Amino acid sequence: MLIATGTIPPLPAEIAQQNCSMVTRESGPPIAVDRIARVFFATDSRAIDREGAAMLDAFAQAYDAPAKCTVVVEGYSDRSGSERHNLVIAKQRAEAVARYLKRKGLVARLYVRGLGERDLLVQTPDRTAQAENRNVVVYVP
Repeated sequence: MLIATGTIPPLPAEIAQQNCSMVTRESGPPIAVDRIARVFFATDSRAIDREGAAMLDAFAQAYDAPAKCTVVVEGYSDRSGSERHNLVIAKQRAEAVARYLKRKGLVARLYVRGLGERDLLVQTPDRTAQAENRNVVVYVP
């Protein structure tokens, strides 16, 4: 899913209302699954570096929520390219992270979307490269 600029649209209701930040198991205490991972990318890159891989490895290893819970993977870009390019690369980064998590054994359903220049970590003018804005966030709503 590619999202044009403006405000971030809400997650689909079935994902936003899944109530998976704390879940119970058949035996034992409730488990917290409100984990988050953020991976950063080089300019115009979709490649996951060593630091990002380590973050995703930890997320995949720690994730133990029930199958009903969906993991959200949201890709972002800086403002260095055109709006269309930034949407495309943000989605490609999110897809790269989703593939990586699946290869690492994550069995959860994934909701993947590219948000481009929306919700920047660091506000910048158009055509500005900003490393902190080139990222993918992985979380359990």
